[in-house]
Amino acid sequence: MKNQKVLMICLLTAFFVLSAVPVIRHFIFSDTLIGEQAYYHKMLAENLPKDATTYHYLLHYMSYLGGYDAWSKILPIIFGVLSVYLFYLLLSKFIRNNERVMYTVLISIVSPVFIYTFTTSSPNSLRVFSILLGFFMFLSRNEAVSISSVAVFLLAAPDYFTSILIAILLATYYFFERKSLWKIIAFVLVLFGFNVIVGSYLITIYSAPPSSFIEALLSDFGNIAGLSLFTIIFFFMGIAEMWKETKFALYPFIALVIFSLYLTVEKLIFLNFFVAIFAGSGLMRLVKKEWKVTLIKELMVFLLICGLVFSSVSAGTRMISSDPSHQKISGFEWLGKHSSEGNIVFSQYKNGFLIESVSGRKPLLDDFSMRQPEFSSIIDDSEKIMKSRVLENTEAILQKYNISYILFDAEMKKSLEEDDGLLFVLGSSKFRQVFYNNEIWIWKYEP
Repeated sequence: MKNQKVLMICLLTAFFVLSAVPVIRHFIFSDTLIGEQAYYHKMLAENLPKDATTYHYLLHYMSYLGGYDAWSKILPIIFGVLSVYLFYLLLSKFIRNNERVMYTVLISIVSPVFIYTFTTSSPNSLRVFSILLGFFMFLSRNEAVSISSVAVFLLAAPDYFTSILIAILLATYYFFERKSLWKIIAFVLVLFGFNVIVGSYLITIYSAPPSSFIEALLSDFGNIAGLSLFTIIFFFMGIAEMWKETKFALYPFIALVIFSLYLTVEKLIFLNFFVAIFAGSGLMRLVKKEWKVTLIKELMVFLLICGLVFSSVSAGTRMISSDPSHQKISGFEWLGKHSSEGNIVFSQYKNGFLIESVSGRKPLLDDFSMRQPEFSSIIDDSEKIMKSRVLENTEAILQKYNISYILFDAEMKKSLEEDDGLLFVLGSSKFRQVFYNNEIWIWKYEP
């Protein structure tokens, strides 16, 4: 199969897979952005505080051509398609078999974590693109282009994790090629020097890992942005195939152990490319292998490929119907219009970014709360607010944090019975329900 044809297949697949999620969501579910964090990044792009990243500046200036919401949906798709193009070019430098390259790229595209990363608005999409572009430039025979790749790496390295990832990537290249040692050392020093000087001013959001390794790793077991179980099956097939050629198959196990220590969406996207290289080899092995009964082979290939597609469709469907809905956003917009600046709002931590970005108010808890030294104390007090049926105890905690509003979403309300905990206390005359729809309930605390 010719190079250009393989490349076109990969790019078109990436475009249609990534575009399908926001388009279907817009016409069937809601025109809102996917995920609460997208609204936080939109707020940073609007205000450009000192912790804004390159992605936020880019979103800010692109918004003049069509608005923040539109470009929050478009930019990740652009970076996704460009990342596929760079991934293809990089693979072509090291893998001469075009068919294997195609299998590898397509497996990476249909991965739920790939779809999630490049359909939700966050700096992660630019980070992945920058690392791939930087490594591609680093491999250039033009020395000026190769050296300038460090500037591209810096676009993706506002944190230590990304810097370590780039350092490992460059070290792996040296391990096999035995080239550019001093340039690699200089690049690594620049990256970590950048972290020391600038990194303390930049805030990177990392999702908390799910409760178990399996849940964190696989989309099929609950993680909307995990890997597919069938990709892992092809991955181990690829290891078995490549073990015959090189002991390099040992390194995937080392990488899996490292990543399993603290799996998050932000790390899984990089693991996805790594796994896809071996999974592509595994799929090709299955397709090319001679079987005594051809029908069984064809059935096996068909079922496994259907499994890959099903995992991506399932994850995409969950993204299409994921929070926030239009009704949920309308509740936060109402809160912003009918409350005062400086009011503190109690809700579950997942609503923190929406309270801050859509309402313009301060949440008691959000994804950054875990960085605060008093985090454990705030969590304990939040649990007491949710469970206590004693008005005096609840009021003491509300006054401790100067909380003015209590916001419930459907998930919070479902976790409590009508006569249980906070819902029981909210029946007091000290609380007045000021807003409700099918998804948001807001009470004002009036001591």
